[in-house]
Amino acid sequence: MASRARQTEVVQVPSGPLAPLGAAAFLAVLAYPDRCDYPKRTRFVDAAKMWLVHRAVAAGYSRKLVMAKSRYDEREIHRGFDPALKRIEARRLPAAAMSADILKLGLMKLAFERQPVMLDGKLTEWIERRLAFKVPSVNKLIELNLSDNTDHAFERVWCESKPVLHLSTAFLLYEPHLYQDSSSPRGLRRIWIDPLKLISRPDWLSPVLERAESFRLRFLPLVIHEYKPEAAIQVLPQNR
Repeated sequence: MASRARQTEVVQVPSGPLAPLGAAAFLAVLAYPDRCDYPKRTRFVDAAKMWLVHRAVAAGYSRKLVMAKSRYDEREIHRGFDPALKRIEARRLPAAAMSADILKLGLMKLAFERQPVMLDGKLTEWIERRLAFKVPSVNKLIELNLSDNTDHAFERVWCESKPVLHLSTAFLLYEPHLYQDSSSPRGLRRIWIDPLKLISRPDWLSPVLERAESFRLRFLPLVIHEYKPEAAIQVLPQNR
């Protein structure tokens, strides 16, 4: 029996004055692309709301106007944030780093094949040699980028991330200030994010969403043959 194709999911997130909640919703979708994890998305956004209300009270908003369920509870915030951050850092961003590598090499190769650049002879020869190599496979990139390069890692990091690969790649390539990037002594790439910073200063959200749609529709299908735009989750601003 043939498996049913995943229908496109469209998530509309708040923008404008409510962009902090939009940023929280974006991160929740990034962490939990699977439909069975919707309650975890809600828990993450609720934790973000609780933290935002806490900031508002600290800035002078009346505590008496805060509903009981939104009052500050550090344990609830950690319960909402911590598992999601582990998923984003350990699965989505490594997948995005691999996607970015494939994207850069693949687009460079396509551009040169379609219109070779007329350059100095030695430089042209160097480019041709460089592009003669095949774009690295996902398995090879997992081997190079992850300490756990088993089939299980392939499922967790790559297959699970494909519905949000355009989102994570756009996020990763937007600006380095969105995350902290370093290498371990073994040369493995590690990326950390600060959710409170991302939620409280969501100016990154609109350009990342715009770029993500370009990746979803145009660029990722061009260089990653198993990437299906119709199976990816669209995240759009509500005022669109």
